[in-house]
Amino acid sequence: MSSTTGMPASSQWYNRHRRCKDGYSHEGKLELITWASTAGEDRMGWGNCLASESKELKEKFEKEFNSNEEKMYEYWPQGFRWTCCGTEGDQRFGCDHHGNGSTPCSCDFCKR
Repeated sequence: MSSTTGMPASSQWYNRHRRCKDGYSHEGKLELITWASTAGEDRMGWGNCLASESKELKEKFEKEFNSNEEKMYEYWPQGFRWTCCGTEGDQRFGCDHHGNGSTPCSCDFCKR
């Protein structure tokens, strides 16, 4: 399995972060959140931080970390999400892939 960069999936930087506390593993990719959203009443921006702080965070990523996603993840893991389940990169309690992974999802909805 290859990534969109042509690099084998086994050598992706985020592979060491796949394991969850419940024993399952994420099967997707860690994706940097670059779009706007809301969290409660807060407007979120680039890197899943407050919109008013996103320009500064993006600049840090580009200049201080030389656009290196692994360095950015070590600094700000909540700025990423797993493509398999949509959970933020800093959540380690499980991967609910709702039938799309190699093992059955264990959430209450899928168990029915």
